Amino acid sequence: MGGMVARALFTVPTFNAKQLDTIFTFSTPHQAPVLFADSHMQMFYAKVNGYWKENINDSLKDVVAVSINGGKRDKFVSDHLSSLSGIMTHRRAINVVSSSVPNVWTAADHSSIIWCEQLVDVVTTAMFKLVNGLDRSKQVHLSADEKIRMLHYYFVQNPGPDDYYAGIQGVVDVKSEHPWQLASDEHLWTFSREKVEEPRYISIPLTSDKHLNTFAAVTNQAEPSWVLACKTRKNSKKGKKSKKKMRSPEEFKKCELATNFSPKSNIFPANNGVMRKSVMLNTTDMEGYYDTLLVYVTSSSKPVDIWGQYFYDKNQQTTVTVPMACNVFNIYEIAQITDGRIFHSVVLDGLNSLSQAVKISVVTLTCQSQIKDGFGVMRLLIPNRAEISYDSSFPLHNGAETTAVFRLHSPLDDELKPEVHLWLNPSCTYSISMQASPQDVVGQVVQHYALTIPVYVLLNLMLVLFGQMKQIAKHGACLSFPEAHLSHAQPYKVLIVANLVSTLLWRVGPDVLDKLMMPFPEKYVYPVQLPGTLLSIFLYLVAYVVTLSVYFLLKLLVFIAEVIFSPCLQRSIPLYKFAVVPCLALIALRVCGTVAMAVGILFYFITVVSAKVELKNGQRSASTYNIRFTILQLWLWITLNSAPFALAWFKNTSFPHHLPNDPTVGAAILLLLAFSVDGAVGRSTTNRIGCWLVYACALASAVYGIRHMYRSTLLAGAAVVIASAGLSRDDKNAEDKSESVKKLN
Repeated sequence: MGGMVARALFTVPTFNAKQLDTIFTFSTPHQAPVLFADSHMQMFYAKVNGYWKENINDSLKDVVAVSINGGKRDKFVSDHLSSLSGIMTHRRAINVVSSSVPNVWTAADHSSIIWCEQLVDVVTTAMFKLVNGLDRSKQVHLSADEKIRMLHYYFVQNPGPDDYYAGIQGVVDVKSEHPWQLASDEHLWTFSREKVEEPRYISIPLTSDKHLNTFAAVTNQAEPSWVLACKTRKNSKKGKKSKKKMRSPEEFKKCELATNFSPKSNIFPANNGVMRKSVMLNTTDMEGYYDTLLVYVTSSSKPVDIWGQYFYDKNQQTTVTVPMACNVFNIYEIAQITDGRIFHSVVLDGLNSLSQAVKISVVTLTCQSQIKDGFGVMRLLIPNRAEISYDSSFPLHNGAETTAVFRLHSPLDDELKPEVHLWLNPSCTYSISMQASPQDVVGQVVQHYALTIPVYVLLNLMLVLFGQMKQIAKHGACLSFPEAHLSHAQPYKVLIVANLVSTLLWRVGPDVLDKLMMPFPEKYVYPVQLPGTLLSIFLYLVAYVVTLSVYFLLKLLVFIAEVIFSPCLQRSIPLYKFAVVPCLALIALRVCGTVAMAVGILFYFITVVSAKVELKNGQRSASTYNIRFTILQLWLWITLNSAPFALAWFKNTSFPHHLPNDPTVGAAILLLLAFSVDGAVGRSTTNRIGCWLVYACALASAVYGIRHMYRSTLLAGAAVVIASAGLSRDDKNAEDKSESVKKLN
């Protein structure tokens, strides 16, 4: 959250915005917190992000920011939360994951990202370059545009040189003393030497073939200006005609100045100690301005490998549809590369959500020449809204199979399609195949959506409560928990209806909802961060199983407690409720709401066991026990959802014992009211209306509480109060009514 604190400084009226103009953030959730734990956090984010959106072209116009996320290893903050898109313009912000940062190329977990040595080196290098070394003040004097270009150089597209100014030269001199060598083949050529004693230029005529619109090259040399383009001139001399024989074509045409296209290069992770880099140019944009491409080869005592190729981009691209996770046994062949090429791309159509993962295998079939470093790289290109970044680089080894799992860290729009770029050894042949990866799909769902399962559990329990109260209102006795769960807790009864309500509220519009003091549906406020319809049903069904598992565990505990404490519970304790409620309310108000819930659940557990004993003795109906048992589970899950605040209180016990701005006080007070209003109204006047009020609480949780967890706990607490008030003090003929309900069902 340190990055949010840095941005929040600008909202302080007394803060001088000119004191801070460059911000680096690491795994900071800029868009929204992982979960909205309370309304204070929601207001904080609304205030900070609202201020930045309004002032980005005014008081914040000179501020630039780099947001770095750990990628797939960060299990807490996804990179779509770390993105500054929509908060800052792409001309003032850079959003990257650490695995795509040049010279880092590795994912980092939420803690290690701040001390990852590779990332620290890149950040410190960029910070030192931002400081004008010629100025004794050692202050940043660059304009915002120049700063963002420099940061883009180090964090997005680094062509190799550590020095920013050496890597961005636009025009360079062509050294006349170095000979030109015509490429061996216009379409695909290679230059491989054990060592190079004399520097030279490899000359490649710029093709005018419309079917060849892309030039790609790979080198293992560190020369900063290695790919050039120029307009050649005839190298003729005035005066007497030379009696020497005609010059060769490579000597006949020369140019003195050339445009440097090396800044468009991308460096690859080192393989066996050898670093390579590549460049890809659109030659159709160069027609009329240049007629020759030059690849510079420096002298070297080490082996040199340089490859170049002209090709039509669509011919070396394969589009595949990502298979469903259930197609685990099907292997789809993508392409057989046998014609010798240095580049091939695979477009992953349909890979746009967080609940998808695909496994791609590249098998090296044959190689005419064995390269010592076994060059070959497979990289996932992820197009985002503001920039394009590489993620997950995998080396390809000669004669071996390389398998990589590709998945997204943030959802993509349907028109944006990820690509797998393969840089290959032209002397080798390859086979590329694809397969679904269901275990990684499960991992994606767990990583990004597991925190929403407790909310879906609350939805399950509120629907059970709705079904039980509806049966009481209709037949005078309610179903047991498993029966009500099976008959009333279907996902379509709340999720489908919630989608319809969200759509209706969206059509009403935020202005009208503001006047009615109603929030906008989460589905349209956080479309990226919420699961889709099918995934939400899956998560609901997972919660369905979890709810039943907890039910059987609690039933066992109630049975054990009944056996042990049955003699004690047969005696009524005078003023029991009136003594417990004020004490727990005092704890909630003066200490922590979650602590009061945790203590209160023990007393309510005693109440449930007491109802079971009375049921066994014929003093209480099954309806009272069933309702209280459901309320006990709701109480348990509300307490679990509020547990982080108890941990915050416990970690700060050396300070004031009261947790300031405690958002769990409201839910705690609602749960304590369950003691006070137990049977206050009775089933005849309450349950007909109360059951639909409980359903309304469940529906509101599905519309407004999936990410705003504090809303779900409050709504579940309200459902507990409504159900408690509907319990009847008079349980005559309850067994007969319960039996009739069972026969009916």
